Formats: sequence, structure tokens, C-alpha cells
Amino acid sequence: MTSNGERAFVSGRPPRDPDTPVFRARKEIPALDLYIDVTRTKPAVLQNYWQRTLVFVGLATILFLTVINAAIRARRQSTQLAQALRTSERHRERIRVAQSEFDAIFENVGDGLIVYNDNNKLHRSNRKARELMGVSSDIEAVQKLRGMVPPFSQMDEDVAVHRIQITTAENESVAVQCRVMKLHLHGDYIAYNVLQDISAEERLVAARTAFVTSVNHELRTPLTSLAGSLEILHDRFGDSMPKNAGKLLSMATRNADRLLVLVNDILTLQAIDQRQLSIQTERVAVSEVLSEAIAANTGYGVNRDVQLDIHTGPDAAQEAYVRVDTVRMQQIFSNLISNAVKYTPRGGTVKIGAEVDDQWVTFYVCDAGPGIPRAAHDRMFKRFADPVHSRENQANGTGLGLAITRELVLRQDGDVSFETRSEEDGDENPGTTFYVRFARDTDAAPKQGASA
Repeated sequence: MTSNGERAFVSGRPPRDPDTPVFRARKEIPALDLYIDVTRTKPAVLQNYWQRTLVFVGLATILFLTVINAAIRARRQSTQLAQALRTSERHRERIRVAQSEFDAIFENVGDGLIVYNDNNKLHRSNRKARELMGVSSDIEAVQKLRGMVPPFSQMDEDVAVHRIQITTAENESVAVQCRVMKLHLHGDYIAYNVLQDISAEERLVAARTAFVTSVNHELRTPLTSLAGSLEILHDRFGDSMPKNAGKLLSMATRNADRLLVLVNDILTLQAIDQRQLSIQTERVAVSEVLSEAIAANTGYGVNRDVQLDIHTGPDAAQEAYVRVDTVRMQQIFSNLISNAVKYTPRGGTVKIGAEVDDQWVTFYVCDAGPGIPRAAHDRMFKRFADPVHSRENQANGTGLGLAITRELVLRQDGDVSFETRSEEDGDENPGTTFYVRFARDTDAAPKQGASA
């Protein structure tokens, strides 16, 4: 309305009941010389009030529910976080216990342990290693060892073994075997070294060598003389002796021969273990090898009433050659043939022969004995192996023949195997065949080779 009382404009003037209560409000605007006169009915004012109240209550409810939900989620997350912290603490405790156990084992293990890497950021040793190296700290142990072995970064293989001589704090010289393992961890290479004091072992080897040397001198020579004397006595006076005396003489001869074989086997194993076994290979005809084997072992078969026969395959008519040590070959055949004769029944036959193809020559010795039980197959070439047969089928022996045979064959780049049918396993036609295979020599040029 203006100052003279006239309406400037009218907004929303609905018809109303004259009896309806009315609320009025006036606002003056002096600058414009106006005032605003607002008139609302009571129902309209109440309706607006309740609308605003409902909106406010709705918003408040939504806000309250939002706050409650956030609180619940926060509570849940807090609970989960607390559980995670407790789990983490348990894991941390387990790690700490495991670390303590590892440290205790590492520190107190019987072998010396030294671990380091190329950039010198890792250096650790245990008590035994520090004692062997004669130092008091990990860094000193690592530095001393690195001066004794080649840099592990130059290792061609992942494992290398070195023999080192260490002077201890007591000024004693100790022989130590250092086994270096090159490990790749977390993008870096580390050297894991295991140190073993082998002084006692080397003293034992030296004592064994001295013992074998003594056996060679004190037993082999008189046994050879004794066996020869008994054989001469049997040949010259065996027919004129009383029957019981002849039996005793034969028994003494067999036992002397058995002892001589045992001594020779021990000496051969000693030479093999110390890498002193001399192998002199030469080009020799297969037929010559077989003939010498038959000639050297026929007497053994005759004494047990077992015949030795040479059997040749369809390709043997074409002369073949191998490059072997003839002396060692006869030792191989003596071991195989003697075993075959022992297990072949009296009046039986041991077949000895060779199969020839373009690349290989395979010698074989076949008997008609009881066969080898399947349970004993994996220990046939082991030294001093347990008896493979039942008591009624087991023959006397040192348990060294097949072990020596395998070593002699391998040293000549050959291989040895066997096939068998065992009566103890219920197989028909029992018997055993040993095979010794060498590469066929097609080079006619006469050359010799030596190895140890």
C-alpha cells in the first residue's frame, strides 16, 4: 500500500468466509514509501506450519537414521579393526617365536654356517663357524671365509664343494669341507656356506689306508703262498692221501682261495674309493674276450660239475671289437661267472656270450639258478648287501663281487643290468642273466686310453 492508503498490488486474495479467523502482519519499507500488509487465514497458516513441521521431522528422521547407520558401520569397522589388530599381534608373536627358534637352531647347529651376499649387506655366522674360523664376530668370519673360497658370483653351478685348511685360535690346523650353495632370494644372490670339520674323517681314511696296506702285506702275500702250496700238495699227493685227509686238504684249499678273493676284493674297493684304480683300455676282439673268460673260469666250473658254453648271436659271425681293459674285463667275468656257477645245479650249464649290433656289444652270463627275488633287485649292486635268497638257496660269498663289477664296468663307460625269474616268486623256468654293455668300436686305429 502506498502512503495515501491505496493498494499498490494485491497477491493471492482468495475468497474467504467472513467468520474465518485471520492473521495479519505489516512490514514498512520507508525508503520506498511502502509497507507490506500480509493477511492469512488461520487454516492456511496452520497448514503451512504442519507442512514445514512434517518436512523438518522427515529431514530430522533421515538425518538421525543416517547418523545411526554411520555409527553402526563405525562400530562394526572398529570391531573388525580390533580383531585384525589382535590377529596381527598373534601373527607377530608367532613370527617372533619362529624367529627365536630359528636363531637358536642356527646358532647351535653342529655344522658351521656362514651366510653373506656380494654387496656385504648380509653377513651372518653361527657359533660353530666362528669357532672353526677362530674369530669372534660375523663380519670377521665372512671376511676370512671369502678369502679362502672363490667368489660365489663366479660359480657355474648352484652348489660347489671346497676343501680348505683353517688355522684356529689355538694355532691348530683343521681340515674343513665348505659346501657353498648359491641361493636367489628377494632379487639378490646369497652364499649359504656349510662348514664341516673333516679332520677326524681324514684321519679315519688314513687309518683305513694303512690297514689295507697292512692287509696287502701281512695277509695277501702269505695267503697266496699258502694257496699255492695247498694246490701243489693236492696235485702231488692227493691221490695217495687217505680219503678224510683229502677232504680236509680240499676244504683248506677252498678256504684259502676264499680268503684270497676277499683280500683282493677289499684292495680293489680301496683303489676305487681313492680313485687309484688304473684302467688301461685297448681295442680287443669280442671273441678274444669271451675265449679268455672261458679259459680263466673253466676250472671253477669243473670243480662244481658245471659246464661253461659260449653262445653267439646271429650277428656275432661278423667280427666285432670293443675298447676295454682286458685285465678288468676278466675280473668282471670272473665275478659274474663264479656267481652263476655257484647257483647253477650240478650237471647244469652256464651260458656266456655276446650280442652285437651296429652300436653296441652286449656280453651276457646266463645261469639256471633259483633267480633273484623281486624284493632284492634294488640292492644287488650294493656292498655287503644282505643275502638275497632263502637259507637253502643262498651261496657263500663276500657280498662285494657285483659291487666291484658295477664299478669296473662304469669306469670303462659301460653299463650293467640283469634279468631274472625267481622260483621264490613263483616264476617258471627260473634263472638269471647279467648283461654288460659297451659301445662297439668301429675305429680300426690302434689307440689306448688310461683312466683312474
